Amino acid sequence: DLIRLAGGRSISENELINYPLYSIETILLKAPEIIIMSSMESKRDYLNLVKMWQNWKTIPAVKMNAIYIVDSNLVDRPTPRIVEGLEALVRMIHPEVLKEKIHNRGGTQKKLKRNS
Repeated sequence: DLIRLAGGRSISENELINYPLYSIETILLKAPEIIIMSSMESKRDYLNLVKMWQNWKTIPAVKMNAIYIVDSNLVDRPTPRIVEGLEALVRMIHPEVLKEKIHNRGGTQKKLKRNS
């Protein structure tokens, strides 16, 4: 579970099924601090989806502007790129951890920054 490996806790961690669907009422009750959506549908308008969440200002993730979209190519398939997906999730869940960390990949150094 990438969310757990990234240091987060999913609101679905105690569910008996792998991919539960939640009503907005359930999400309001679970009060997530971060909302992460996968970009599974290439033609979907994710900016409008993020804006839709802005209607639910009582959700902590909305209050803290912590709504993210992660590239499904990085997290939905067990390929070597899953490491990049894990790094992306860490930046979303714990931006302070990688904010100033220097990451060495392929002989070049790249400074990782929080997505703003």
